[in-house]
Amino acid sequence: MDVLIRRTVDLSTLAALDEGRAGSEDGIALNLSYADMRGWTLKDARLIFYQEHDLLSQLAEASWRTDAASAILDEQMSEGSELTWFDPGIAAAVFALSAAGATPISSCNGGTIGGDRHSSETPNILVAAAPKM
Repeated sequence: MDVLIRRTVDLSTLAALDEGRAGSEDGIALNLSYADMRGWTLKDARLIFYQEHDLLSQLAEASWRTDAASAILDEQMSEGSELTWFDPGIAAAVFALSAAGATPISSCNGGTIGGDRHSSETPNILVAAAPKM
């Protein structure tokens, strides 16, 4: 399925989170599960990309929404790597946005891969960013 998404962004409305909110350890109003994801490097993003690619390949081989795929996700969660902090298919993008200087605030894969509980029906990543990153 080919999908073309077009967005017009008014760069003058972009703003970075202030240190108090960005460094919050107890969530922010928009996301009570918020974790400070600032400061990851491009090297970190690449590592997560390759880990996520391997995970997605395993899920594809297991036909995505099967008992075998659920077992793969359960095993992945037990490993406790940074990859498990996010829905499958979203992690690498979150780390890349952080490496680019944005502050990831919330993300969801929209239930496209694994799990039954999602904050959105469509994949998304919400970030705060200064107009000139």
